[in-house]
Amino acid sequence: MKEIISNNLSRLGLHDSSVEKIIYVGSDLVIMFDWCKLNDYEEKGFNDVIIVGRSSLLVENYRSDILKLDFGGTPGHNDRLPEFIAFDKFRNVPDFLISRNMVDDNLKVAKIEGLWKLDDIYCWLEWSFDYNYLTLEWDDFITREEWKQGKIL
Repeated sequence: MKEIISNNLSRLGLHDSSVEKIIYVGSDLVIMFDWCKLNDYEEKGFNDVIIVGRSSLLVENYRSDILKLDFGGTPGHNDRLPEFIAFDKFRNVPDFLISRNMVDDNLKVAKIEGLWKLDDIYCWLEWSFDYNYLTLEWDDFITREEWKQGKIL
């Protein structure tokens, strides 16, 4: 059964997740992750962290995106200045390892940061955007206790 939440997405944690695919649908985006965590799933009575399997984040009215690349710490590129890239350049090669994310439910702003590879050079990607509405969907999840005991999705 498909699980869906569309409020309080600030509880979404993407550390060590990867973006697998991005689909543009009109002015909306669907971002597919290999996994994520939620600090709670109170809608179903879980007040502690749950680990979610493959998931999709629907971003309604995606806009005002900024994609900044930082090469500091990249061998041979430490002196390279940060660059800003167009979303289309990123969209076609979305696979990157996420380190941190932030969702501000009130300001309707999201930010996803992590390692990305541009032309065979690893860099730090900061991706921020505005939206009207976010919806997270997934099929399977386990509790933090199940995860600690070695259960996987």
